[in-house]
Amino acid sequence: MDRENITVAAGKTYQTIAGYIVAFVALTLLYTALGMTQPFNSDSVSTLLAAQDILHGNVLLKGWDLSTQSFYATEILPYVVMFGLFGWHVSFYYIVPAMLWAIAMLLAFRIARLAKSNTGWLLLVLLGAPSAFAVHLVLSPCYHVGAYVGMLLFWLIWLQKPHCLQSKSLVGTCGLWSGTVLFVALLLSSDDLVKYTLALPVILAAMGCSLEQRAPRYFGLASSMVGALLLEHVIKTVLAHNGAFHVPGLWSSSFGSQSRASYNLSVLFSGFLQYFGADFFGKPITLSGSGRELFHLMCAGGTIWVCFQALRKNRQWTLFDLSSVLAIVMMLAAFVFGELTMDEQSFRYLIFPCLLSVLLVIRHKQVPQGYGFLLGGCCILYAATILPRPVWGYTAANQNFPVNRALEQMQLQQGFAPYWSAARNSLPFPARLAPIEFTPAGIKAFHTLSKPQWYETGGNFIVCESTDQARQAQTQFGPAQREIHIGSNVLLIWSHPFRVPQN
Repeated sequence: MDRENITVAAGKTYQTIAGYIVAFVALTLLYTALGMTQPFNSDSVSTLLAAQDILHGNVLLKGWDLSTQSFYATEILPYVVMFGLFGWHVSFYYIVPAMLWAIAMLLAFRIARLAKSNTGWLLLVLLGAPSAFAVHLVLSPCYHVGAYVGMLLFWLIWLQKPHCLQSKSLVGTCGLWSGTVLFVALLLSSDDLVKYTLALPVILAAMGCSLEQRAPRYFGLASSMVGALLLEHVIKTVLAHNGAFHVPGLWSSSFGSQSRASYNLSVLFSGFLQYFGADFFGKPITLSGSGRELFHLMCAGGTIWVCFQALRKNRQWTLFDLSSVLAIVMMLAAFVFGELTMDEQSFRYLIFPCLLSVLLVIRHKQVPQGYGFLLGGCCILYAATILPRPVWGYTAANQNFPVNRALEQMQLQQGFAPYWSAARNSLPFPARLAPIEFTPAGIKAFHTLSKPQWYETGGNFIVCESTDQARQAQTQFGPAQREIHIGSNVLLIWSHPFRVPQN
């Protein structure tokens, strides 16, 4: 009988694993097709270029000036793995983010299935079915999704095995504690968002729960987070002393002005509407004019309201609940009162808090009996009306790479371009475009997601974004041998290589 039960349990396990594999493949294909509706952008393409440099032997990315975060373990290494296994191809620009977002949704689904609600997991469609605006924020390289995967994996393990840091032996306990510290430290050193959505909230939540229960129940977990924060500092120090990549760190830790807070609030509201496909402003008050947007607003806004009500009535706060609420509050406060908010695309900093909000609703609200089909119907309608039309092929969204094709035809391999035109035009034909900055004082190097070596080598062409830039370039570097207009861009070619000032 025991053997029969073991066989049945093993069969169910295999079925579950097979189901997750099928779901992963299906979601990856869907998200890849959705991602291909968006063109390349320089921020994201630079991730591929950095991964390619690692494969060429520059493991520590020596000489690289990265962006606000390194994204080394969370975003760059997945490309290194894929390129190493399957070879270099630009299609991975879309495939890897699709895989990461699919994994994130499946981890969130698994966490949701641990709750008492049987059908509440359907609410994950709010994030699993992205709008056209959301596609750019979750299905583009280097947009924090790798960190989401790491944090969701941490919470899944913790919720399934809340005593995972405890072992029967001292050696086992030390091993589990060290593994947690190292894992979280790698996330922290790659993406600072983890500090405010996992590490600090867990420390504060552990302290709060311990005070409430009058027992240091979560001392080990809080200690592991403190240890991870310390190890993060050690990792960054060691990397800096060994000539690894440089992270300029553009984030400001100061409060914004009162007028800035008002602007940030408006960006928060408009970003929320656009992310959930609910921007009804300027549209007719009809079913065909704004009905879809109002339905999306009802779904997303209703979920946020239910989350607030559920937490207000909650009397039994778990570590996950309190940590999630603290993470949401921290990120909202930073978004409104800080200076990291630029425009609606800054809403990407609030995607993980939105996911935590949905998970809190699923964990604390039981779907009334008989309403499961209604919820399912609403979720299907939401997905059907918000998903952009998927495409298969990346040339259409990138207009067949006109600038890059021109560089290929003329065999131009080393040159310069403004930041937003540099990396995005360096593929699929491999061309090295060092980013530059046009200022009233002159054209100079732009040390973000670039290498000083590119400027030392120099180049013989500049891709300009306007005729004014083309005029300034020829004033500074002399008349170009050829001037080619490609759409809104101007390609200037000189007969000799030249350098741009680095300061």
